[in-house]
Amino acid sequence: MKKFKDLVQSLDEKKKFKLPRGEQEVDSYMEKGAKGKKVPVVIAKKSNKFKVYVDGQELAVYKNEKEA
Repeated sequence: MKKFKDLVQSLDEKKKFKLPRGEQEVDSYMEKGAKGKKVPVVIAKKSNKFKVYVDGQELAVYKNEKEA
């Protein structure tokens, strides 16, 4: 029988960031964050705007992919 801690850990591993409707993923990678933990970074495009998501939260909006 699995313990609660094991179940929560397995669910966190399977959890993947889902983009909002209409946005298309351009690039994604892992970046070293605070305390040495790796956090996912996703760059998404919607019409002519590029959004950067860090660890599932929207960070900023840019006009082109190079700035993002």
